[in-house]
Amino acid sequence: MKINVGTWDRVIRGVLGVAVMVAAFFLDGAWGLIGIALALSAFAAYCPIYHVFGVDTCTHKKGGLDQHA
Repeated sequence: MKINVGTWDRVIRGVLGVAVMVAAFFLDGAWGLIGIALALSAFAAYCPIYHVFGVDTCTHKKGGLDQHA
């Protein structure tokens, strides 16, 4: 899997995922599954929906780690 979720996107997904999972205790329906999906995509830094539509919020550096040379 190629990483396609950037840092801020991961933070937002993680916070929303946890919030939705907590809210799932009080609401009926599949909200818990949505929260789990958000949290998992934040943890894996990969979103299959982004992959389908060609979206990439991650900043990739060309040349790898030793770009300073």
